[in-house]
Amino acid sequence: MAKANGYDADVARIKAEAEEYKTSMAKYQSEAEARAKENEIHSLKLELMPIFTKAFKPDAVKDILNTAISEGIVGRVESGLVCKDGDTVEKWDTGFEKIKQRFSYAVETPPAGNGQGGVNRGSENNGQAKSLTELFA
Repeated sequence: MAKANGYDADVARIKAEAEEYKTSMAKYQSEAEARAKENEIHSLKLELMPIFTKAFKPDAVKDILNTAISEGIVGRVESGLVCKDGDTVEKWDTGFEKIKQRFSYAVETPPAGNGQGGVNRGSENNGQAKSLTELFA
């Protein structure tokens, strides 16, 4: 009597819908995890950008930041930012010094001179050449 009322067809339809639902949920779960990871990376970049901008030359900041994140050199834990060197996780301050050593070619250096604006800053002749007689006088 159940077959006559379409029971078998209903069971088959419900099983098919359940499989379709499982497939859809797995797809959406995967997409949600990917977006969460993208958001985590974006948030980390926003947090690190000012730090890296102060430490490295402007034309190298983006590449160094992307490398540090993609290679897992920097990360965030519950206590804050950390640096990773292989299996070792270090506090941010000491770890960031190692990052600066690794990318030393791009470390921002202060201008030359006495720290007040250049080589000739504060000299008596303000960059003007003196004659030989004035120099030997």
